[in-house]
Amino acid sequence: MVRADEPRRSDDARVNLDLRPAPPPAVIEPTRAMPTPGVREDRGRERHWGLLGGGLALFAAGYALDIGLSYGLGHDPAATSLIPLVGPLVQMGDSWAMVQPSTTGNPMIDVPANQRISEVNNTIQQAAYAVLAVDFVLQLAGTTMVIVGAVGKSRTLERNVAWSITPTGNGMLVKF
Repeated sequence: MVRADEPRRSDDARVNLDLRPAPPPAVIEPTRAMPTPGVREDRGRERHWGLLGGGLALFAAGYALDIGLSYGLGHDPAATSLIPLVGPLVQMGDSWAMVQPSTTGNPMIDVPANQRISEVNNTIQQAAYAVLAVDFVLQLAGTTMVIVGAVGKSRTLERNVAWSITPTGNGMLVKF
């Protein structure tokens, strides 16, 4: 029998079967996830106050234009101009004639006068359509700007990583 304090000789054929227990498994504590390179990280929404304010001003200008012209020209019913955004569309179905047809009873006067009056009223009607269309576009653009400004855009953190792969004689070289 060989004692532990004796030096070993090479002719001793002994196998050490002492097995050590396996180390405990590594535990990775959860931490705040780092964003993947090249991926956006959402950081909430950022309001566009200039766009919101400009949209409010544009909408108010179109709305005031519709109300001012309707009441200023004595359009009947002028109350439809108080409907925001769709008020101009509703008013396009109204008659904007400003000159009443001639009813003197003399056909020699009424026929030519009514032809000219009809032409004038037709021109006024076409101008009213153009103004109402512009007014609708102003109100719609203002409303759109207000919505886009209020919703804003998402604040993101972009991480762009430059990398390259270069082939070499015994493999490849990856640079970040």
